[in-house]
This record gives sequence, C-alpha cells and structure tokens, in this order.
Amino acid sequence: MLRFVTRFSDKELAILMKYNLTSKQFILTKTIKKTISYCCIGLISALAISFQSQALEGNLQIHKGEESGAVGYNLSLSDRFSPGSGFGWNISYNHLSELAVTWNEDDLYFDSDSVEVLGTYRYTPKSYNSFLNSLIFEFQAGASVQLTENKFIWETDKNGTPLSEPIEKFFSEQGDINPVLAFLTHYKFSRKTQMHLGLKYYPSYSEFDGQGTIFAGFTYRFGNQFGY
Repeated sequence: MLRFVTRFSDKELAILMKYNLTSKQFILTKTIKKTISYCCIGLISALAISFQSQALEGNLQIHKGEESGAVGYNLSLSDRFSPGSGFGWNISYNHLSELAVTWNEDDLYFDSDSVEVLGTYRYTPKSYNSFLNSLIFEFQAGASVQLTENKFIWETDKNGTPLSEPIEKFFSEQGDINPVLAFLTHYKFSRKTQMHLGLKYYPSYSEFDGQGTIFAGFTYRFGNQFGY
C-alpha cells in the first residue's frame, strides 16, 4: 500500500483546518501560487530585457515522453540578446503528467511543474532553395527549477502485511535544479508566425533517471521579423 504525503508547516496546517481543504487541494493551490509567482517574475524580466529589441516571441509546445506515457505542455517567452545576434534566451513554464518510475517494486506516476531558464543559439541556412530559407535550427541549454514536491510512503508489503517501519521516498522537491538540453527545427510561415519540432532531454531529473520528450510547437513574434 502506498499513499501520497507532503510536509506542512504549522501555518499551512492551520490553513487546511480553517478552509477544510484536503491535502491534495492544498498542494494544488500551493503549486499554482508558486507557478504564478515564478511566471510573473519571468514575464517582467523578459519584457524588461526585450524593451530595446522589440522582438519578443511567445511559444506554445505540446510534449510527449520518448519512452513513457508522459505528456505535457510548455509556455515560454524568448528573444535574442541583440539585433542580428544568433544568441538569445528563453524563459518557460512547463507541466508534465504521468512521469513514471519503478521503485520498491511499485510502478509510480507523478505530475511535475517547473520553470526553465535557457540560453539559445539559432542558425539560419543561406540557400537559393525557398524551403531551406524557411528553416531555422536552434540549440538550447540551461536549468530547470522544480516547483512540485512529490513523496511516497509505503506502509505495507506486497502481501498487505504492515511494515515495522514505513518506507518513504522523495522523488522531487521544490527548488530542485536539473540541467536541460534541447534541439529545435523551425519553419517560418510568415514574418510573424512559425511552427517547430524538437527534442528535449534532462540528463537528470531530481531522483529519476534522465527524461526525454519530443514536442511540436507554435511561435508568434510580437516585434521584428524572424531571422537572425
């Protein structure tokens, strides 16, 4: 038998009792509040950095785990550091569901929310071919900050016999920092819009092995035309 638990401060326990919330409801509320805070900070920073270049991009991606049933989405803002430069940055909010791990002979699944800060480099081919001229290749590298805390506790063995001492395990904690690598291929539809396909890889993901996703996305530019 296993169940989900988390650690609450005295203040948080008081909130649970006052509003008659379940632990799951409180965890969701707590995660959403943290997510909104991180995203607001990221948005303000992004707008400040992009004030001069006026080339801010909004991105939406749908992700699928390469070897698991994990699915998720990504919302991000990105820009180049200076006009004409291939180097830039990306700030995003990410959600993944059904991340799987096998531990203590149990198959476990959890949801993950994170904020990522990435450095980017884009290369635009120069060719007489119109299709190649519509492509942009992008490399990304940076860090992911975990917003979700996930912990499981085993109280009985496989036969239902109570354990003398419960076994507990944290799989992710708020504030965990994990490396991120990604490669994208963009296709430009117009000066303002493009779609992209890509691969993302986390060499380590908190207490999990490396995680990878494939994704498809859409980009809209609020400023200057595409091209670096």
